[in-house]
Amino acid sequence: MHRLALFPLSGDPIHYGHLYVIEEASRTFEQVLVYVSENDEKMGSYLLDLPTRTAMVERAIRDRDLENVRVIGGTDLLVDVYLRENCDAIVRGVRDSRDKEYEIRMFQYHESILPGISEHLHFIDTGSTVAPISSTVVKVLASRHVDVSYMVPLCAKAALEEAMHSQFRLAVTGQMGVGKTTVIRQIMRAVCSKGLPVSYISFDDLVRRVYQEDTPGAQAVRDDIRDNIDQAAVSRDGKEVNREWIKEHASLEHLELLQKWTTPHVFRLLREELGKARGLVLIEWSQFAEEGLTQLCNHNVLVIHSSARDAFLEQRGVSDHVRFRFGQLQWDVNKCTKTLMDRAHRDHYGQVLCHNNLPGGDITGLMESIFEMFPTLRGVNIDRRRR
Repeated sequence: MHRLALFPLSGDPIHYGHLYVIEEASRTFEQVLVYVSENDEKMGSYLLDLPTRTAMVERAIRDRDLENVRVIGGTDLLVDVYLRENCDAIVRGVRDSRDKEYEIRMFQYHESILPGISEHLHFIDTGSTVAPISSTVVKVLASRHVDVSYMVPLCAKAALEEAMHSQFRLAVTGQMGVGKTTVIRQIMRAVCSKGLPVSYISFDDLVRRVYQEDTPGAQAVRDDIRDNIDQAAVSRDGKEVNREWIKEHASLEHLELLQKWTTPHVFRLLREELGKARGLVLIEWSQFAEEGLTQLCNHNVLVIHSSARDAFLEQRGVSDHVRFRFGQLQWDVNKCTKTLMDRAHRDHYGQVLCHNNLPGGDITGLMESIFEMFPTLRGVNIDRRRR
């Protein structure tokens, strides 16, 4: 068994393909040294600086409890690190035979500096699951606001959103009638008063847009609702969904169908809205926890509840029937909070805040917690152009 294997990578950003190679190497070698470096071919093109990339790799390794893996960052030649650290193998991850041929060809450069180093190459097949993942693909998708949480750790996803879009995403959730919109307005005013950018996206508004949008795709959704749920669920001209009918009459089976048909369009519109958003991005949806989608906001979540909820619902004139129906779909604050905290713990990233919204309530403490959650938010200039 080799004593110390060196795995060099740029890590811009680190992704699950890299981590697969590192974990396999940790089982194959006594010790593994991960070297986060400046690739000569990519000089000047990195999105994330070297300290940020190194810190992300360190965090990803630490989260996986890989005790025989050490991380360093630097700009030295690979050969010099290999010699200095007294390594006896170099690990490379390969997707296929072409990758392997490419790695061997590239090592001719290192061979000219240290003859025989190519004999110490050890290749790890990345397998079909992580083979399609690359840092380039991750950055292309993230630049278009596609959820890349299945490709990279959430610490890397959050770093990409900050670097590419100056975005700090916070999911806002809670049961119907707790005053989520009121609290969001208070937060937006508080952020604006600091001269910082803030954006707000409502999932309910996105659904409403799908129900009303004058596009062939949205019309196909309305046709499905009319033909497979009830004609009364759509206006006579077929151009709009009757949301009140849905609230009062749609069964749980109907609601599942609605979600199936509308979700792709909601995410299409979400990507469109994220393209305009900067700074603190508040994304509101009452069922973030129930649908398991808080990875969109890197498990950074504000759960709003209210001791005055019954009074709020009374003021809004919400019927007992609608309260009961939504009570079947939406979790209470305790279940919601525990589930979200468990997910953040599982994925080693994210924070969950709770706020009791009362009439005339103060959000000073809440704002302090939000700024602590996003410590670099204060450095975003409201007039700064997106990259």
